[in-house]
Amino acid sequence: VIIENKDALEVMRAHDAETTLHYIDPPYVPETRVQGNRYYNHEMTAEGHEQLLAVAETLQGMVMISGYDTELYNDMLASWSKVTKPSRISAGRGTKVRTECLWLNPAAQKKQER
Repeated sequence: VIIENKDALEVMRAHDAETTLHYIDPPYVPETRVQGNRYYNHEMTAEGHEQLLAVAETLQGMVMISGYDTELYNDMLASWSKVTKPSRISAGRGTKVRTECLWLNPAAQKKQER
């Protein structure tokens, strides 16, 4: 395990290898959040998500990205496999059920099938 206080994209590129597992848990895409909730000290724009996904697609290692179901991720990661799971969230008033997703690149999918 390596922990570095650097730009995430820089770290992923620097430590990428076929044996690397990149687990990426970015801030949720703003459109997928319960309205009015802002839980992050450092927000990530739609352009930031696009840049993250573009870099993730170039990595040689196994990549897993978690988040809520979103058109942006589904479109950009169309060649990846996606696992979904309903999850109960409590935000604001009441409780909702949301769909949590885990996108796996082909290298991660291949490793999972072993």
